[in-house]
Amino acid sequence: MHCKNPLISIIVPVYKAESTLNKCADSLLNQTYSNIEVVLVDDGSPDNSPSICDEITKSDNRVKTIHIPNGGVSNARNIGIQNATGDYLCFVDSDDYVDADYIQNFIDGLTESVDLVFQGINEVKDNGDIIKKVPDYGFYCDKNVLEGISDINKYSMFGYVCNKLYRCSIIKEHNITFRTDINISEDRIFALQYMAYVKEMRTVNKSAYYYIMQTTGLTLRQRSYEEIKKAADENLCVAKELLKNRCSDRFSRDTKRMYVMSATGYLIALFKLKYSYMQRYRAVDQFQKEYVQWLSLYTPVSTDQKILYKLLKYSPSICVILMQTYFAFKNIRHGKFA
Repeated sequence: MHCKNPLISIIVPVYKAESTLNKCADSLLNQTYSNIEVVLVDDGSPDNSPSICDEITKSDNRVKTIHIPNGGVSNARNIGIQNATGDYLCFVDSDDYVDADYIQNFIDGLTESVDLVFQGINEVKDNGDIIKKVPDYGFYCDKNVLEGISDINKYSMFGYVCNKLYRCSIIKEHNITFRTDINISEDRIFALQYMAYVKEMRTVNKSAYYYIMQTTGLTLRQRSYEEIKKAADENLCVAKELLKNRCSDRFSRDTKRMYVMSATGYLIALFKLKYSYMQRYRAVDQFQKEYVQWLSLYTPVSTDQKILYKLLKYSPSICVILMQTYFAFKNIRHGKFA
């Protein structure tokens, strides 16, 4: 049985978005499905975004603005959740925009017993090219919901925050929040925590969200070993909790593959940034003892990853020495001597 006209809360964190906010908000307020509330969370933005939020709120009674001191996007989303009054909620970033049927796509997959609905996503590159990622129609219940995660992972879009519709009561009753101490894969951790309470989920064969690919700022900053490893470990921990109650060989394999993919990032960060020999040795030694058998589940992409894979076959000391040598020559070749 389909839900009858549920209220959908759309949570939009806002920070330094004066050039994109109006386009984002217009696309939300022009939805074909009209029973929505838009929660704009001004995250202490230092530009003209706060006043734009207020103007948008005055123009449409379905919009409310919350002004808070700057605390980061995860904190802003958590504040948005606290102030959402809808039956279901979703998340939109203030530099992105959506087609008019974005919410209707979720509604098409919603019934009274469905706890989570997925749709696809359109990635917008710098040159304007758009890559559409659209899942197949799917219905998953009880123990099969982990299979659903694996199906979504085929399209590399489970970790996005914007392609999911959540049941608000589950989030609030179980106090599911975005981690404010992690800024890598925090969206995926939130989704995995929520999955523990999902009895039914659907995927719809549509995509109406336009995700602007970021090529500057935090996304390109070289993250530290500690940052990447903490996020990878937390993702692994939450996934293991799911596997305690629902068995899925596919999801287990995907979890290990995702961890190794992240681990190549934190191990390479050890050599790109300034760490001591002993820090590098201990990190490589720990990885080899706990996860080296998972390496075959992920195919390295970059040259750095391929070199790392070859050297992880050796002892920690040899691996570290050779990796240090590799990056030293690489830095010399690129004129970096620091």
